[in-house]
Amino acid sequence: MKFFLHPLGVQNPLCLKKLCLIMKLAIMLILVCNFQLLANHVYSQNKVTLNLRSANFKQVVSEIEKKTSYRFIFSERKYPTGKYSDLNVVDKDVPSLINQLLAGTPFTYQLLPNNLIAIVSKETTEKNSPDIADIVISGVVTSETGEPLQGVSVGIVGTTNGTQTGPDGSFQLSVPANSTLRFSFIG
Repeated sequence: MKFFLHPLGVQNPLCLKKLCLIMKLAIMLILVCNFQLLANHVYSQNKVTLNLRSANFKQVVSEIEKKTSYRFIFSERKYPTGKYSDLNVVDKDVPSLINQLLAGTPFTYQLLPNNLIAIVSKETTEKNSPDIADIVISGVVTSETGEPLQGVSVGIVGTTNGTQTGPDGSFQLSVPANSTLRFSFIG
């Protein structure tokens, strides 16, 4: 273990000061690098600058994904097909930029958790609007004598949605407003 010893000895105060200074600088450099890496992953850039000529929707979305933490999801068969001849945007919010891109098209967007943006048709969002919310219906199916019936199929007329009653004859089903239920039992 002789090769670990300093030729002047560890007792030299100048050597200890240099060693402490080097260790302090190394620790500071490591901390600064770690904080910089942390800042890159935590900070979400919400503004984007674009300068594109004759780009289609996919190219614009790709550039936004490269420059921000937003990700897009849309159908390969249904998406805006228009060309954007000159798209010059400076420090613009991504949601307002998407509004600008989708203006005059039959599409809109929905902002989902984790900076995910779904591009959907306006027809789809109108069909799933909150004013036509599902109603949860629950009940108990009994026989003429009042005994609970197990295994009765409860379904929504015109759809394949449905459920079966449990051992105590109870069921619970989420149905759209103004639906008609169908009960069927074999046995």
